[in-house]
Amino acid sequence: MWGQVAGVKRFRFRLQRLLDLREQEVDAARRQLAAARQAVAAAEAGLRTVESLVRRRLDDAARQEALGSPALDFVLRRLQIAGLLRTLAEARAGLEAARQVEAGRRQELVAALGRARTLERLRDRRREEWRAEAARAEQAELDELALRPSGAYGAVAPHRVLAGMAHLGMAGTSHLGLAATGHRSLVRSGHPGTPEALALHLTTPTGKEEAR
Repeated sequence: MWGQVAGVKRFRFRLQRLLDLREQEVDAARRQLAAARQAVAAAEAGLRTVESLVRRRLDDAARQEALGSPALDFVLRRLQIAGLLRTLAEARAGLEAARQVEAGRRQELVAALGRARTLERLRDRRREEWRAEAARAEQAELDELALRPSGAYGAVAPHRVLAGMAHLGMAGTSHLGLAATGHRSLVRSGHPGTPEALALHLTTPTGKEEAR
């Protein structure tokens, strides 16, 4: 409905291109955050794997030492465990780094959402202002139409026209010819053949013009 009222254009937000750019930034930030979360999940899984391997190696070493294994085997087992412990430390550091990246991506998303929502609120305010203006213009147009003469009877008072039409309806179709004859007689007699005169004539029960 709005946008069709004369003098009121369709709503157009002049910063729409900037809002589109901000929304694209939000989408990109969401994708980056999703990737960071996947990296955290992968780092957590890797850490669990290394921790499980270290526990098994420690348990094996304890059993072998309890059985009195040779000294060379003891040294080799300790070297393996030391390597696994370094891998474990690296896995923990990798997980911490992945979590820091995730936190940074989350902050970037929050900032992008804030920039986009600022423009969205501005757009919503501008739309409400446009709707109010369109409503005022529409009401003004309706008021103007209400003040214009309407119908075939021009400025004739509506109650007189309706009274004449009601008289014709009650009288039946045979009085339509009488109404036309009466109108012609008014014209021949020099009476102005205006719609108002015809309405006055038709509202008279005898078909004669009422005395003014």
